Order: sequence, then C-alpha cells, then structure tokens
Amino acid sequence: MTSNKPLTIVGLEISGYKRIRAINLKPEPTGLVVLNGKNEQGKSTVVDAIGEGLIGGRHPGKPVHDGKKRADIKIDFGELDLWIRYTDPNDSSKYAIDIKNKLGGKIEGGQRAVMDALVSKLVDPTRFALMSAPEQTREVMSMIDLPIDLAANKLRESAAMQKRALCDKQVGELEGKVAELREAASEAPTERVDLASLTGQMQEAIDHNRIWDETGRRRKRHLEEYKTDSKAIEAGKRDIAELEERLANARVGLESLKAAAESTLKTGKAVKAELEALGPERNTASIQDDITQAQASAAAYSAADRLYDREVELEERQDERQVAHSEVEAARKEAKDALAAATFPVEGMSYDVESEGIFFDGDPLKQASQGRLVLIGAELGMKKEPKPRIRVLFCREGSFVDPENLVKLAQLADDEEWQVWLERTVGEPDGTGVWIEDGLAVGEIAQEVV
Repeated sequence: MTSNKPLTIVGLEISGYKRIRAINLKPEPTGLVVLNGKNEQGKSTVVDAIGEGLIGGRHPGKPVHDGKKRADIKIDFGELDLWIRYTDPNDSSKYAIDIKNKLGGKIEGGQRAVMDALVSKLVDPTRFALMSAPEQTREVMSMIDLPIDLAANKLRESAAMQKRALCDKQVGELEGKVAELREAASEAPTERVDLASLTGQMQEAIDHNRIWDETGRRRKRHLEEYKTDSKAIEAGKRDIAELEERLANARVGLESLKAAAESTLKTGKAVKAELEALGPERNTASIQDDITQAQASAAAYSAADRLYDREVELEERQDERQVAHSEVEAARKEAKDALAAATFPVEGMSYDVESEGIFFDGDPLKQASQGRLVLIGAELGMKKEPKPRIRVLFCREGSFVDPENLVKLAQLADDEEWQVWLERTVGEPDGTGVWIEDGLAVGEIAQEVV
C-alpha cells in the first residue's frame, strides 16, 4: 500500500451468506449507515458480514444460505478489496480470505494479520455500552495520558488509610489506658513515702522483739530455777533440825546450794539488766499500718509513672495518625490534580477518585442511557490512539439508540470522518437508511444486484 488515507466501506456485496440472498450497498464514505428491518430479515447478517471482514472470529455454524452452494462477502475499502468465501454449506471452517491492493502495492503478512493491523480494537460501540462499570473505566482511562500511575497512587492511599486505621485503634486503646492511670495516679500523696525506709524499720523492730522474747524466756527460766533452789534451801533448813547427826554433810550441801543459788541469782540479775537495757516491747501494728499506706502510695506512684509513658506513647500515635492522614490526603490530591489537568476523550467525562469510576455530566457513567453509552462508545472508538487505517464501526442491536442520540451519532461520525453501521429493528420503513427484508436491501444506497 502506498497511501495512508483513512479507509471506510464504499461498497459492500453479500451473496448467499446466512439470511442474505444478495445485496449490493454503496454507502457514503463517512457518517451513519442505518440498517432497518423487522426481526429475522437479514439486517444482523449484514453487520455479521462486516464483522467477519473487520475482526473475524464469528464464523457461523451454517454460513451458506439455504439452497446456495457458497457464500461470498466482498468489502470495498476504496484502496483495498476484501473477499471472504465459504465453500461448504455445512462447514464454516472451509473458507478463504483474500485482500487486494488496488494501488498495486504488495501486501505483507497473512490476510487476517493485515486486517488486525488496520482495524480498531473497539469496532462495536454497543460492546462498550454492555461493559461493566470497571471495564468501562479501564477502557476510558487507557486513553488518558496521566503524569501518575493511578493504580500505584491508589495502593499508596490504601496503605496510608490502613496505617491511619491502625493508629486510630491504638489511639483509642491508649486513651482508655491513660484515663484509668490518671484515676489511679490521682490517689498518690503530694510527697512520696519512703517505703524502703519503713520496711527497714519494720525489720529492725521484728529483730528487736525476737531478741526481747528470747531474753524474757531466759529470765523466766532463771527465775524458775531460783524458786526451785529456794525451796530446796527451805527443805534443807527443815532437814537440819531432823538430821543433826548429819549436820556436817548437810552444811556442805547447804553451802554448795547457796553458792549455786547466788550464781543463779547473779545471772538472773544480769539477764534482768539486759532485758531492761533493751527497753519495752515495741508496737509493730503502727509500722505495719505505715507499710500498708506506703504500698498503696507506691501503687499510685507506679500508675503515675506508667501514665507518663502512656501519654508519651499516645502523643506518638496521634502524630503517626496525622502523618497517615496527610499521606491519604496527599495521594488523593495528587490524583485529583492529575485528573483535573487531564484531557478526557469525551466532553463531560471525569474520573472520581473515591469510587474509582468514570462520571459523565456529574453522574456515574453507568447511569447514562443505553443510547448515550453507545454514542460514548463510538466516540471512544473514533478517538482511540493510534488511529487505525480502516475507520469503520458497527453497532449490533442499535434499536435502543433513541432518535436524539441517533442524530448525534450521525453528526459525530461525519465530523470525525468515520463510518458507523447500525442495525435497528423497526416495524415499517420510515425512509431513513436501508430497509432489509427477506435477505434483500431497498434504499438510496442499495444497488441492483447483477
């Protein structure tokens, strides 16, 4: 091929293909071509034939019209002629494709590959109208040149939102702990009690009282021994009168007992002095009360110390939450700024960062009428870059395109120098487009079949 001129269909001949017996159409090179007719008369077959030529892959189970031996589709693109011929009425796999360059240049590559290189990837605007909202969004956004990666930006925003949510949870938990610790810390005395000193005093008192008890027991034991010795002395005195004959021995025993008694008395006095030196028994109950109070104060001081730590941690989490919030807002602002500066392929379109969807005239695109969606799909197909050499779109089931959008579609196709073929089911001819009935065509662009 030696020309880069855009191509459209300037001639369409179909013979023996599915419901079509024979038609020969010569449409204008740009604008809207409307195929009118009742159900099952062949208008959809015309669109199928165009689709077979442009994108292939829709081979019917029985491609040849009843009573015919073969089916032929010939599409004249001005500089190119495309033929598709089915040679077996019952086997759609038996067909041939041929492309001729009328300018004389050589066509490189396989026939189907040549067409794939020349045709738009969005040849049927009704397909766009039937897409899900996410699919429509991806289709539109693929045509916009943005300075940022929206998907990466959304991931960054999501990560910041998760971080912010975690900080919110941690802040809530810390606020509860801080409130509890503040209540506990409020019971702490103005001045700290020296619990260690009181504990030392308590231990000293316990040790003193233990020594005091032991000394007292020793004194009691010596007193009892003194009493026993005294009784023995009295008994000895009584025995002296009765045992004069044994007086000498008794006196020796008496002297010994006196010496022992004196020793015991002396020891008892020493123990008494030792006991008196220790002073009176000390009262541990008051010290225990002080310790109990000190322990309560220590718990309050501990709460106060932990309160400070939690307040510091709370401030840190609040700061982290604010940073995360700033990151969320920054990501959203970056996306909004990029989208605000972007040029959308269809006037009135915008992208909503929150819902991640396309809006049209302020409302979600999916809320637009089917007719409007077909019109938008057609405009997207026409403006998609890089523009194809063959600039033909076809609309299956175009009956839901209302008259207002039909006029807009015709104007759009003419302004953009594209050709749109649209099938429409109507009850009677209304003088517009081509009327297809029983596999034949009637209308201003329909030519006599030779």
